[in-house]
Amino acid sequence: MFTLERYKSIDQIIKKNRFVATVGPIASEHDAKNFIAAHSDLRAKLNCGVWRVGQSYRCRRA
Repeated sequence: MFTLERYKSIDQIIKKNRFVATVGPIASEHDAKNFIAAHSDLRAKLNCGVWRVGQSYRCRRA
């Protein structure tokens, strides 16, 4: 299993659509929810959040 040590963000334009991926280290589900909320774009048509802490993980689309 891999552990993230720092934050990283990239974005890419594909067929006039902007895709942004932001990753960073978290220690708990609470940290994950805060990270996703802080990095979601309210103007976007779709925001996806995925996190994993130990054996716990979650994926959501909003």
